[in-house]
Amino acid sequence: MFKVITGRMIVPNMHLLTLEAPAVAREAKPGQFVIIRAEEEGERIPLSIADWDTQMGTITIVFMNVGRTTARLAQ
Repeated sequence: MFKVITGRMIVPNMHLLTLEAPAVAREAKPGQFVIIRAEEEGERIPLSIADWDTQMGTITIVFMNVGRTTARLAQ
């Protein structure tokens, strides 16, 4: 699992999550997405990469809390 650097609500039901993922950040390109699981055996959901920082080795995703998995991510 990747380490969560930042997680916060930016507006009601919309969340920003920054993850430590150096290999992903190095290869990220506009329009790409990652597959995220909130729990080790949880559902896999695709989320677009909103931003990345190759020097810090982080990626940022923005998502809406609409179901069980995104609610878990929002926690």
